[in-house]
Amino acid sequence: MLLSAELRYNKEMLPKLQATKPELKTAISMTQIYLYNNDGTQYALLKSLYTDKDDNVVYTIKGSPNLQPVKSKLQMLLYERALTAMENQKRIADMLRRKA
Repeated sequence: MLLSAELRYNKEMLPKLQATKPELKTAISMTQIYLYNNDGTQYALLKSLYTDKDDNVVYTIKGSPNLQPVKSKLQMLLYERALTAMENQKRIADMLRRKA
C-alpha cells in the first residue's frame, strides 16, 4: 500500500528546521510518502516533500525503498487509517455500481 501523510509544524519546531536549511525558509508543511507491505508490519519511507503556503515543493529528501519493521504506534496508525480509507472508498464504489 502506498500512502502519504502530511505533517504540519508547530511554531517551535519550524524555525529550528529552517535554520538548518535555507531552502526551507518558506516551508509550512511536509508530506511523507510511505510504502507498506500487505499486512502493515513493514514500511519504507520513500520521500519527504516540504511545501510552501501555495503547495509548491521547496525541498525534497529522498528516502529508501528498503522495508523496515513498523516499531511505533504512529506508523501502525498511518497504515490502519489508510486501510480504512481504502475500504470505505471500495464500499462507496460498490454501492454506486449497484445503483447504476
